[in-house]
Amino acid sequence: MNHSDNRSVMVTVSFVLALVAFASFQIFFISLPCASVSIILALISRGDGPLVPRAKAALACASAAAVLTTVLTVSAVYTYMHNPQLRAEVEQLYQYYTDPDAETGSTDESPKSGEALLREILSGQYRADKQNGTSSDTAQSGTASQSANEVSATLNGGRVI
Repeated sequence: MNHSDNRSVMVTVSFVLALVAFASFQIFFISLPCASVSIILALISRGDGPLVPRAKAALACASAAAVLTTVLTVSAVYTYMHNPQLRAEVEQLYQYYTDPDAETGSTDESPKSGEALLREILSGQYRADKQNGTSSDTAQSGTASQSANEVSATLNGGRVI
């Protein structure tokens, strides 16, 4: 294998990693390492000559993926840290999935179980209540069985069990 074959292989691997990084920019622990390795390989493949067009494309794609991933991750962390209601709901769902026997209280007026909150989210009632600015606890008692049937129908392909 000669020098130009090694260069071609590095450019190809760099290009593939750049595409993987760009396709998975929402998952930072996949995108950032792939983008980093892609950038390094694209630059190393240069050798003594100029960058080939495919290496330039890989460099551009990997750089864009790294920037998108970083912006998305920083935005998500900032939103989580500065929205106490979102943080409380995420922590409540986390508590539900890590310890389903424990009932946790919410920072709202009345506590909701993680299962009830998840049911509201899946049925679309949560979004409607947030848009209307009403609490779902007042409407939940009358529509709990209906919401459960809607969630069951959604999850079972339209069949209510």
